Amino acid sequence: MEIAGVKFAALNCGIKQDKLDLMLAQFVVGTVCAGAFSTSYIVSPTIGWDKNLLKQQINPKALLVNSGNANSFTGQHGHEAITQTTKKLAAALNISQEEVLVSSTGVIGEKLPYDKIIAHYPGLISGLNAKNYAVAAEAIMTTDTAPKLRSVTTDISGQQVKITSFAKGAGMAAPNLATVLSYSFTDAVIGQDLLQQIFAEALEESFNAFTIDGDMSTNDTALIFATQQAGNKELHDINAIELENFKAALKKLLQQICDDIVLGGEGVSKLCKIYVSGAKSKKSAKNVAMAVANSPLVKTALHGSDPNWGRIVMAVGKAKEQLNLEKFSLDIGEFNVVKNGELNENYDESNSTGPYMQGELIEYFIDLGVTQEKQQALVTSCDLSRGYIEINADYRT
Repeated sequence: MEIAGVKFAALNCGIKQDKLDLMLAQFVVGTVCAGAFSTSYIVSPTIGWDKNLLKQQINPKALLVNSGNANSFTGQHGHEAITQTTKKLAAALNISQEEVLVSSTGVIGEKLPYDKIIAHYPGLISGLNAKNYAVAAEAIMTTDTAPKLRSVTTDISGQQVKITSFAKGAGMAAPNLATVLSYSFTDAVIGQDLLQQIFAEALEESFNAFTIDGDMSTNDTALIFATQQAGNKELHDINAIELENFKAALKKLLQQICDDIVLGGEGVSKLCKIYVSGAKSKKSAKNVAMAVANSPLVKTALHGSDPNWGRIVMAVGKAKEQLNLEKFSLDIGEFNVVKNGELNENYDESNSTGPYMQGELIEYFIDLGVTQEKQQALVTSCDLSRGYIEINADYRT
């Protein structure tokens, strides 16, 4: 879905062989941006560049993204790459260098051949078009099996508003945006401060609530751009009822993108949703859900379609969060397996969870029994397969 005020272009600049590896987005004057970034202690200088510009509340005019090279852990060369690419792009677009955001993704530790990027600016700029979402989404991919691109129409104060998002991510993925590049675009009239608040809320239940393998990368970036073209009444209070539809639509859209990332992950064949209730707090519930989601034993059993409930309760225990065993329960799908802290005497694996686990979407419902609170956490995970091992064993060779 086209968003008024933004154009895209993509091409191959020679970082990758015969695949799109460079993307440019150009924004109308007045566009605002909000974002979130990797929490790793080792990050690409792209993170520092973008965070500094957002802190200054700049109005971005361009976003430049390359794939195939992370521009990370290369010392001064990494900073020089950003300086040169943004400087030359700004000159070519007749904008300020401080109006250019950048992202990179790919192999860590290899110097970015930024001369190749700069040499392709004429072709990139001439290819800018409001319809180029598909090629833009493809150009940011690394080991992804397919682009992740979705759109939604919603409203603010009764005025139609559009949102389109695309992202990359396949492995080395965990909460706090690990190995994810995600870009969302909306025509909403909205200020940066409010956009940042809304985006942070949506990320907490989407990109900060899924995991493929529990690892964290160096370049993780999620940005949202608002082009101010929709004509809606501008609001300033995040709790305004007129914003409810927009907030809900953005969160759902990002959750769908996350599901796409997990399903398109390295060697993934099953999607797993882990719901936790009855915890002393939402934080406690999320810790439990993440412990289950990242357990290699749970994930390999999932791949084998094995309803090995003992592995699930093991993972719950290692989270070291308060629980009440006398009220603890576990359901796999619609089937109650553990009731009041022990195996349900009526549980028949062969006629319930056995066939259920053959499916592609598996749900675990965990009640810690401490409170009466319902669904305090939802984390999305996946299985761990031979394919994942093969892809990552051969990633560079």
